[in-house]
Amino acid sequence: MGSEVPGTIERAGDRFHPTCHVTSHRNPTCYSVSKGSPPNGPNPKNEHPMNQGIAFARTLRALDADDFRASKLGLLAAAALLAAWTWWMFAARVPQYESTSNVRIEAGRAIAHFPADVMGRISVGQSALVRVNGSAISSRVQSISSDHIDLALPANPQSPIPASSSASADIETTRVSPASIALRTLGRPRQ
Repeated sequence: MGSEVPGTIERAGDRFHPTCHVTSHRNPTCYSVSKGSPPNGPNPKNEHPMNQGIAFARTLRALDADDFRASKLGLLAAAALLAAWTWWMFAARVPQYESTSNVRIEAGRAIAHFPADVMGRISVGQSALVRVNGSAISSRVQSISSDHIDLALPANPQSPIPASSSASADIETTRVSPASIALRTLGRPRQ
């Protein structure tokens, strides 16, 4: 069973409507039919055998005429996005925090106990966040002892913090790039 494949080509200023009668994929028979013939089939009087080279030449002309502006703009946008993402991966700084829930509140200060390996990364003046009963209070590291850290709490005359409140503390220890975080994560052994 054959099928017809209609199309349009330009030839020496005239419009022809090629019709291909496909009996096999290896050898289609194509005819170009002039403007006045019916679209459903070739008119034997106006038949012109169509060479496959004509269709290929038309495709090449269409590719030569296309300047690929949209493709070039899309590629440029993708390259700019990739460059911005790469810059962010290496230049941005993400804060790293050490946390503890072993915090005791006293008058005007909080005493936080951290493990020994964390104590070496904490220094006087670092910013800290103390969470008491669901609210967060900004503070600073006031002093460092061998087993605990004193955090200075701001004076708050509206609602004093009860000394027996449960609290936790987060201290910013360093700022690192997202790339180093990713490399550190990839280097960890899987559990």
